[in-house]
Amino acid sequence: MLKSLTIKDFTVFKDADLKFSRGLNVIVGANGTGKTHLLKLPYSIMAMSAQESRKRNG
Repeated sequence: MLKSLTIKDFTVFKDADLKFSRGLNVIVGANGTGKTHLLKLPYSIMAMSAQESRKRNG
């Protein structure tokens, strides 16, 4: 489970420190404020981590 996310100099985020609650978290904002980037960033990190793990394990 993702508990927190710290972002520095990534797209529209100069400096953001997000803390997530257990269960459902809702991200709300106007168009162009970076909501989709908040979803893509942890997904990309987890995908890269899984790929590296597969390379090391066989």
